[in-house]
Amino acid sequence: MSSDAALGLLRSLVDTALDPSYHEAAQQRADAESPEEGDQETRHSSGQRPMSNARRISTAVVLLVAAATTVTGAIALRQINAGSSLQRQELRQRAESQVIATDKKASTVQDLRAEIARASAGLGSAAATDSAVPQSAGLVPLQGSGIRLVLADAATTEKAQRAGDERLSRVLDTDLQSVVNALWAAGAQGVAINGQRLTSLSAIRSAGDAILVNYRPLSGPYTVEAVGPQQQLADGLTTSPAWADLQAAAEAYGIEVDQQSASVLRLPAGEAVLRYSRVVKGGAP
Repeated sequence: MSSDAALGLLRSLVDTALDPSYHEAAQQRADAESPEEGDQETRHSSGQRPMSNARRISTAVVLLVAAATTVTGAIALRQINAGSSLQRQELRQRAESQVIATDKKASTVQDLRAEIARASAGLGSAAATDSAVPQSAGLVPLQGSGIRLVLADAATTEKAQRAGDERLSRVLDTDLQSVVNALWAAGAQGVAINGQRLTSLSAIRSAGDAILVNYRPLSGPYTVEAVGPQQQLADGLTTSPAWADLQAAAEAYGIEVDQQSASVLRLPAGEAVLRYSRVVKGGAP
């Protein structure tokens, strides 16, 4: 119901608050000679019993309240409908914006995947055809000139016993680690300890009294062979902190250290497995 129709209804209720039959009954009662005759004529002329004043007023009040409620409800409903329409429009615009942003991100992801696939394919083919990779990784035998270093435990543990630790008279895993690192820093192309070729996956550590290289137990004396420029390797080793520590251990506890140049050294291939990452065709995105 519109607001104009509701206001018209209110005006009609105010102008005709009493029933028309009430006016007719009042007029007949005034012309009658007695109340009984007036009541009888009123009943015969109207055909029904007239309503009392209180009842007519109550009816008018109820109708007024109903009309006011109807108008208020119509206004509130119009406001609700307007708000709902605005919310639907905002939600629609937001959803459209999200769809556009999602499409852009999906396109970017596809471009990045294609770029990664091209880069992976190029790296895989280059690594497979480059023979320098297995050689640098120590996976193929190596032959050339270099230096040989022999480390042995002390012949007697007397000095170490006086120092309170017999291990000081033995070659430790840390000694071998320091020597190998010094040789790599000096430009060694390949290094082996007692025939165990060192790779990027090799480990030098102790297990009780034994020293493990590539997880294989070795016993002394320990022969370290390095292929590379002889003079460069010798100078780099003898000027390193590792060499100074070995000399101090030799003087204090009797550890034997012997360094020699070698015209021909043959290092075996390492046991590591070289793996390449490749894009799996048909895999999950």
